[in-house]
Amino acid sequence: MRQSFSSHRIKALLTVHRAGLTRKLFCDSSLPADLVEALWDDPDRRLVASATTLQEKERCAVLRVDHPQQGYLLKRHVWGGAYRSARMLLRKPSATACASIAALLSENGIPTPKIRGCVVDGIGPLSHRSYLLTDFIHGTTLFHAIRSGLITDENLPDVARQVATIWQKLIELNISHNDLKPENFMVDRAQRVWLIDFEKTKRHSNRSELSRRHLEDAERFLHVRCWRENVDAAEVFRQELLQTSLQPWAHQNGALHHHLLRVEYSEAELSNKISVIVPLSKQETVPECLSSTIESVRDVADEILLVAPNTIHRQIQVWHTIANPGKGSVSQVNLDNLPPDTETNKPRNPWILVVRPGEKATPDLVRQLPEWVLTRDSDAFSVPIIAPPMNHTLFGRQSSFVSHRVFRQGSCKFELVQGEPTVVALEDRTMTKRVGIVANTVRQFTSAARLSRHFPDAA
Repeated sequence: MRQSFSSHRIKALLTVHRAGLTRKLFCDSSLPADLVEALWDDPDRRLVASATTLQEKERCAVLRVDHPQQGYLLKRHVWGGAYRSARMLLRKPSATACASIAALLSENGIPTPKIRGCVVDGIGPLSHRSYLLTDFIHGTTLFHAIRSGLITDENLPDVARQVATIWQKLIELNISHNDLKPENFMVDRAQRVWLIDFEKTKRHSNRSELSRRHLEDAERFLHVRCWRENVDAAEVFRQELLQTSLQPWAHQNGALHHHLLRVEYSEAELSNKISVIVPLSKQETVPECLSSTIESVRDVADEILLVAPNTIHRQIQVWHTIANPGKGSVSQVNLDNLPPDTETNKPRNPWILVVRPGEKATPDLVRQLPEWVLTRDSDAFSVPIIAPPMNHTLFGRQSSFVSHRVFRQGSCKFELVQGEPTVVALEDRTMTKRVGIVANTVRQFTSAARLSRHFPDAA
């Protein structure tokens, strides 16, 4: 049975209160006056419009607000479309729910970003939009830190111990996070671990329900997509997690939660890597759009390739993936001089995701694509892509569309067509059914899906 988190905790924590006909504001007394006024007056116009978008979800935008005093993180929640909003009007606003949870966890020694402000838009108990302002944690997600090697072997046991300590405290509080993946642990510059994202968090009176939810989180945490580059690191975390209450629960449900009992990933799980292709247009590419596109796929890519169009000696920036970290390099690219039979225009990994500058991969795609390519018997996928512009829409969710953007190597090949690397379908008649999706995609994206590895490795 779910127990609600007390809203009185928010009012005690955030001592500055304002209430109008359609807006309620709670904020910390130390929050700068200009930010208080921005939250009260019009958060969309005065904060969201000028903030840096960090993550775009279907009903939530995560943004960084730069202020002379310090950096802040702003989360903007909406219920969604008109029908869903009507169903959710009486639900507790996401911002206040997350704020009360974060306050409770912080009181019990779990590091969470300090809550600075909370805004709810609606009339009386009927809400449709809310905002949560917290301190900005300067660091990176545990997922990024593990895959990129930012955590040294020497510091890894301490980081794992911090994660296990947080996990045990959640269990003692009868709380399940329900999304304890490595992306929801932040590691700051001092290698202190913080817990974030509380939209799915629940408190339980039923112990069996609590154990089930935590074991599901453990499977989520130890999923192969997080540890493919460093299986040994997964074992370090597993050993620490077994020092918590998870151990007896795991033995009772061993068949369902084998990763917690033994880290053992199959060769197929470890080898299904993904190359991300970002084709540059002949027009000027806006650096901010390209950077946002790259950031949206860094957590799913094992290789990121920027592909220049048919121009001579065009300078392009080469990014490295978090699985192969580097500062990047500027290369001179001349696709006109590539011989027709060159092999340098073929990505190295079994799967290919094509994302254009200005577009972004959705968080759900980034999280689920490694599982899709492993478990689904298909040579191409239709996947959700967030369309430009990059700024979050002020009155609703970011527009998105579904498109064929994921291809399996071997179901298509890469040739120079009129001087540009292009995806083309194999002509093997025995593969007609499996290649049909790819063939349709080729006709649709002939000019966009240019592929090349004609970039020197960065030093």
